[in-house]
Amino acid sequence: MKVVLDTNVVGKLCHPTNPKNKAFVEAFLPIVESGNVEIYLPEIADYELRREMLRMLVKDKGWQVGLSRLDALKSTLSFLTIDSEVFLQAAKNWADAKSTGKKTGPDEALDGDSILAAQAMSVGGKIVSENERHLAIFCEVLAPQKFLDEAAKIV
Repeated sequence: MKVVLDTNVVGKLCHPTNPKNKAFVEAFLPIVESGNVEIYLPEIADYELRREMLRMLVKDKGWQVGLSRLDALKSTLSFLTIDSEVFLQAAKNWADAKSTGKKTGPDEALDGDSILAAQAMSVGGKIVSENERHLAIFCEVLAPQKFLDEAAKIV
């Protein structure tokens, strides 16, 4: 199984001591350690989370811990970069969704969801996300708990 993590899931991993994230992180780590599931940290999710953490860091130096965890994930998981092919697919995703009346965001927005979907498509992966509504337009999406359940069968 190949999965690409959405920003909301990466955020959980960067804040493992938050009581809302603890169970997910504890179940996630053995999956990573098993090596039986290809888990990708997409560049678009890194960007979306990093920019927010950097903004918050100006007000509260405690965000440095989250940034350090994000950097560690970048070296632990397979980092999925954005290249020209991904942008071409993202543009097609966006245009297809708009032309069929499916709203993924404001027309003038860069639309990270179409980029994330293109990154998942580039490796033939499913997206692990709490945002199924926008992403399922493009490819298969697994809610975090469903991912854990499916991955546990492989591990």
